[in-house]
Amino acid sequence: MNVLQGRTPTVFRPPYGAVNGTVRGATSLSPVLWTLDTEDWKYPDAAKAAQVVTDKVKRNDVVLMHDIHATSVAAVPQILRTLTARGYHFVTVSHLRATM
Repeated sequence: MNVLQGRTPTVFRPPYGAVNGTVRGATSLSPVLWTLDTEDWKYPDAAKAAQVVTDKVKRNDVVLMHDIHATSVAAVPQILRTLTARGYHFVTVSHLRATM
């Protein structure tokens, strides 16, 4: 990851949000969980995936979406446009943690 990002990661998203002693013992990275599970895997089209996010999102939410689903990836531009128009701005998880 260092080569890909140009920096050392400090956080990770545990699969399924599962964190236990084994996971904690295997890494020094800090786990990041989400506050809004979009259940994006359920939606066959990008418009529906975008609507779910824009209807449910709240200030300081960490939104879970999966880049393995083409419809989720396709929904991101609409989500960003809609939420930007509502006054939202987007930050890294590290920035969010530092300001809360």
